Amino acid sequence: MSSPLKGERIPLHIAEAGQGSLIVLLHGFPECWYTWHHQLTALARAGYHVVAPDQRGYGQTGYVGEGFEKYTRLHLVGDIVGLLDALGERQTIVVEHDWGAVVAWDLAMMRPDRVRGVVALNYLYIPRGETYQTITSVPGGTFYSHYFQQPGQAEAEMEQNVRLFLRKMYYTVSGEAPQQVSAAFSVVPTGMRFVDCLSNTDRLPDWLTEQDLDYCAQQFEAGKLLPPHSLPVRRRVVKEVSFMALII
Repeated sequence: MSSPLKGERIPLHIAEAGQGSLIVLLHGFPECWYTWHHQLTALARAGYHVVAPDQRGYGQTGYVGEGFEKYTRLHLVGDIVGLLDALGERQTIVVEHDWGAVVAWDLAMMRPDRVRGVVALNYLYIPRGETYQTITSVPGGTFYSHYFQQPGQAEAEMEQNVRLFLRKMYYTVSGEAPQQVSAAFSVVPTGMRFVDCLSNTDRLPDWLTEQDLDYCAQQFEAGKLLPPHSLPVRRRVVKEVSFMALII
């Protein structure tokens, strides 16, 4: 499957099941279509046509080149619009998780004609404002989103052992880890690394198998774990957009 973007086309890998009204499932970070493999089956059985793409820069859709300009939110929204066009669908329900929320809400705002509804699993819509500047000002440490903006820093840490990073990340944010662990990882204390703020476990949560972890690790090991587009919090990819408007 491919999606048209500003005169170019990129290969867009999808997982697809069922027939009926369309539901598009948008994964977060660090994830891929496989996040939804149970939901694909369940929703298809419930009578829906379900599609879970690997978003730009993830999984088998993969790396589409250097530079933030190839991974703006406009591009990510354009990928989903192109996906709908390729499927011959006018509208969809969008289900989002994590970074997928940004794409889902932007899609609903930019192209409301293509969206029947948004199912928000963990991120409500946050309007443009000073939130980002506020959360980066953390005494004694750095909020993870700001930490990720340092080029090459997080990438080097995580790519040392992709599978171990994913294991620790999935466990830490799963709700299975102790509350103090889940709450603490978002702030990287001065002098520490992000990966050192994550907790490991000898026993995976019931919903995550070693085989699941193997598959997800393979998806990231096939290319760069954290190219510019895969860091959801790199707000530099979001630019001011100027356009003429007529207010009536």
